[in-house]
Amino acid sequence: MGSETILAVVACCTMLAAVLLAAFAYSLNEKWTRICDKQNALLDKMDDEWVKYFNMAARREWHDRD
Repeated sequence: MGSETILAVVACCTMLAAVLLAAFAYSLNEKWTRICDKQNALLDKMDDEWVKYFNMAARREWHDRD
């Protein structure tokens, strides 16, 4: 009877650890998603700025050729 009780306690602890690990993984996934969204927004802004700069430089180059 003693070993069955110990095994039951170990099984309960294992299930609790699995639930906590799943919650932790979900939390990390949410944080990672927020970070990726911020990075994507920053990259979009950088792309827009690059296109503006490139267009301005191309206009100057074409204007200088004329």
